[in-house]
Amino acid sequence: MPTTLLALLEHETPARDRCSAALQRAQVASENGRAQAEQLLHYRRDYQARWSPQARGASSVELLHSFRAFMQRLDDAVAQQRHQVHALEAQQAAVQRQCQAHERRLASLRVLIERRRAMAAVQARRREQKDHDEFAQRQSTARPQHAPDTLSVHADAVPTTY
Repeated sequence: MPTTLLALLEHETPARDRCSAALQRAQVASENGRAQAEQLLHYRRDYQARWSPQARGASSVELLHSFRAFMQRLDDAVAQQRHQVHALEAQQAAVQRQCQAHERRLASLRVLIERRRAMAAVQARRREQKDHDEFAQRQSTARPQHAPDTLSVHADAVPTTY
């Protein structure tokens, strides 16, 4: 079997492993991004829920303005975090496609190597059979064939004397 296929297999396996590790890191980053986005949303809801009772009471215009400004900053942070989550998910998808490509290449190489091994085994069996047949042929031609014995005396034949 060509050593190039084995070299390709040895090269592709660590590449696939590195890609798998990168995919794992991308998945963790995506999960962390989603968790952070969820925390921001939760904080925003809590802050808004706490403000509502205060807003019913007498609130100054300055306090209302601060609340709205802070809510706007929270909305901006939520939007930015959603954008970051989308980017992380896109990166994760790209790394996943790369890993799938590595897996396909590895699977193809393994199939090709197995086919080459099977072909080599078939050729070896054929060579062995050919060698065996040639040996048998040489053995049969080297041994004289037993011809009927013309000098042998049959038991029912009568001997003649001269």
